[in-house]
Amino acid sequence: MVISHKILINKSRSCERLFYFSRISFSSTFKCCISLKTNNMKALNRFTVFFVSLLFISSFVHAQLYKVDLDEKVQKSSLIIEGKVVGKKSFWNEDHSMIYTTNTIDVYKSFKGDIKEKQVEVVTIGGTVDLFYIEASDLLVLEKGQTGIFFCQPNVSSLKSPITKKGMLDIYSSDQGFLRYDEAADEANAPFANYKGIEKNLYNLLQQKTGRGLKIINNSYKVNKVNTSNAGSTVLAASISSFSPTTVHGGTLNDPANNTLTINGSGFGATPSGSCAVKFKDGNSASTSPTYSIPYYSSYIVSWSDTKIEIKVPSRAATGKIAVVISNGTSNTSVDTLNVFYSVLNAEFIYGGDTLASEPRLMNTNSLGGYSFLYSTSTAGSGKNFNTAPEKATFLRAITTWKEQVGVNFIEGGTTTTQAVSSSDNKNVIMFDNKNTGNAVLPSGVLATTYGYFSACTKTSTTLYQAQKIGFDMVVRNNGVSAGTTTFTVGPCFPQGSDLDLEMVILHELGHALNLAHINDDLESSNGNNALYINPSKLMHYAITNYVDRRSLDVSAYQGALYTTTKQSNSYGVCSGAFTSEMTPLSYTVISNDNCPASFPTTPTTPGTIVNFDLVHATSNKLSDPQFTAINCGVVNGQFVVNNAFYAIKTNGTSNSSLNILISNYATTPAGQADTCSGQGIRLAVYDVNSCPAGQNYPQPIACRTFTGNGSLSAITGLSANHNYLLYFDGLRNTKAIFNATLNGTALPLTLSKFYGEYVNNSNKLYIDILQAVNVKTIRIDKSTDGNNFTAIGSLEFSAADLVGKHTYIDALPFAGNNYYRIAIINNDGSLEYSNVILLKNDAKRLIHIYPNPVKDVLNINITTFAAEKYNYSVFDISGRLLINKSFDATEGTQTIKVPLNNVAAGTYLVKITDAKGNIVAKQNVLKQ
Repeated sequence: MVISHKILINKSRSCERLFYFSRISFSSTFKCCISLKTNNMKALNRFTVFFVSLLFISSFVHAQLYKVDLDEKVQKSSLIIEGKVVGKKSFWNEDHSMIYTTNTIDVYKSFKGDIKEKQVEVVTIGGTVDLFYIEASDLLVLEKGQTGIFFCQPNVSSLKSPITKKGMLDIYSSDQGFLRYDEAADEANAPFANYKGIEKNLYNLLQQKTGRGLKIINNSYKVNKVNTSNAGSTVLAASISSFSPTTVHGGTLNDPANNTLTINGSGFGATPSGSCAVKFKDGNSASTSPTYSIPYYSSYIVSWSDTKIEIKVPSRAATGKIAVVISNGTSNTSVDTLNVFYSVLNAEFIYGGDTLASEPRLMNTNSLGGYSFLYSTSTAGSGKNFNTAPEKATFLRAITTWKEQVGVNFIEGGTTTTQAVSSSDNKNVIMFDNKNTGNAVLPSGVLATTYGYFSACTKTSTTLYQAQKIGFDMVVRNNGVSAGTTTFTVGPCFPQGSDLDLEMVILHELGHALNLAHINDDLESSNGNNALYINPSKLMHYAITNYVDRRSLDVSAYQGALYTTTKQSNSYGVCSGAFTSEMTPLSYTVISNDNCPASFPTTPTTPGTIVNFDLVHATSNKLSDPQFTAINCGVVNGQFVVNNAFYAIKTNGTSNSSLNILISNYATTPAGQADTCSGQGIRLAVYDVNSCPAGQNYPQPIACRTFTGNGSLSAITGLSANHNYLLYFDGLRNTKAIFNATLNGTALPLTLSKFYGEYVNNSNKLYIDILQAVNVKTIRIDKSTDGNNFTAIGSLEFSAADLVGKHTYIDALPFAGNNYYRIAIINNDGSLEYSNVILLKNDAKRLIHIYPNPVKDVLNINITTFAAEKYNYSVFDISGRLLINKSFDATEGTQTIKVPLNNVAAGTYLVKITDAKGNIVAKQNVLKQ
């Protein structure tokens, strides 16, 4: 993952530029900012406090900004050239632990350094050799045919080219050190960099920065700015009329329904040749143009005709417009945007003379269902002991998120002294950057890198079995070792000022370990790009911004990881180092109210309703969530939307009513966050809607509340009668908390202050305390043995005058063991609502009740027992004469035996119940009327 350096400030652009780019003193910068004109002194004061806090950091943080600016790249590079990638070859290092790729560059121009050769070789980490592929996340990957500016320096590992046996070059700051040309738009791009006008502006800027003129090395190249047009142009023969589907999953080659894209149009060429290609928005680039090219001969191309192209969407494709390049190099760009919902990594192997793309699957590599990882403890080579470092707790929080939300089977396997990044040691090592990894230290601008190792077995002479991930290593930035420095927030609190959130960085890198690739749904900003008022980018965006944290999964990361962790039961073949079975996912938590409910209630919500909200496992879904400027009651400044949950209610028939909410059982994850961290808490927004609004199209909320613990929220007043409202809870700055919300108030028909009971003298006493009642007709008591199947046993006797207050209901015939009760409220309009359920337990193994008393015709013997047994009942008159004597079989549970007394004279009688051994288990005098 790499980082944007922006410390986002909401005020004067001239002051902002000074803060970004000038090495000026605190006093001069502050003078610039306090001289800003404003009509709102409070706003200025708030801004000043925030700005001053950032400036105290900025006085020593300038060198730590992780957008690597042009000045740094120019200064650190020994050679700056313009060139084109004309060849690639991957190779193993000497100990067969890492694959590198040498990229042959035709040199056109030189802006810095002495160069006489017309070709140079640039080395990048990762690549494919035969049936082995290595992916190094967030590091530069060059593609054949790319043209641009390369910021070069000698390779620090002194690697020799497998082609020329000469030394090779590194690219300073990796992906940020290559400015890719988009000739159609006449611009050059890298992460966080966009330069309009290549020849007119960029050339001049580089000459100004280097203090020397450009040198022509090869005059065969000139920027071609007229080789494209938008759809609908009459200049080109080719035209894109439509494509489907409009939403795809990048890299999911095993899911063609969601991956294969059909492009319709004309003029594509019946037989592709020359420059024919399909271009996508690059998931690793700031460019908005389609620049990532898939040539016509790629294995991603399914078919190509003059009117239709079918292509598998590669893992590096991102949301944006697409383009078709025809044989003469001209291209046509779509009017519509292709949405890449999520993307998974592809492995590319060279086999049978072709490059074959495959979707690698997660495997059972440890015989425990997944992957075991080890913490490196070595401090050699300026390393750090990860196992004892505070960063370990951060790592565990991040991996717990993945395990509990999607069931990834990654487990701790202990420690190791290994520091090397190696595909051959069968270890998945989590380590700090050090000088013994075998690679160069992490480049400036890179926060962490995950190395993924992939292989495949041969199937036929031209085909392979499904690819598999055989392991990974993760290297985390180590200030003082890695190039450049930055400031991480490591603990459970949220980043402040210009700090970066390490938990988000690791969560992102673990996404790569899960085979997720980059997507480009960027952050949203409001109020002049103030850091306080943004919505973070999606987790798998290639960049992170200071002050921002996303410690929960967005829907793209969530659904993408569910895809990568779900078994497909593919065939993998048998070959050296391969695994035969896929990873077995762990159980994971799914919450029912993570999204706006599909239907809203049609009857009033029951007072006393208790709703559990789990924002620890909640996600965010931009497709259905409120927009980030509509969650804070009329304040259009944006807010974080990263973990949220919903609940819909319906009010009763009372106008201008209120809703009271009691928060209980509030607990944060991690636990200490609630006590030690400022800015944490939960926000409630209430929307006046009758169904879920379309995502990003919510009205402003009618009420908002925030809370940081247990207690009653301020009443939400002025609610309409017989009306639906939507309750939206989200974590402030991604606070992860679990809590209960108890709903009461005049907006609901009946409010219970208390509903509880006790077992006394073989009876259950129920205590019902009613605070308010509106339009209530009947209050019924229901009873159950299992908490699911209830039977009515009676009702409260009340008048309109005494309904509000305390009531007692006695159940003289409780069951042995568990007794569940609930209150059923029947309203005047006939609608029915229920209270919460309570449980009263007794330890009786058998309960017998004889009723009614006095009795007229039939006497009931009700028996509850935990075991089947034979019993006998006897009826004696007052002189002791036996009148009735009968046996019966009682089964486990509750049953009622009917004893007819209609032929017995009025008087007093003794009823005895005996068990199979003759023991008297119950007796009672009964008056016969």
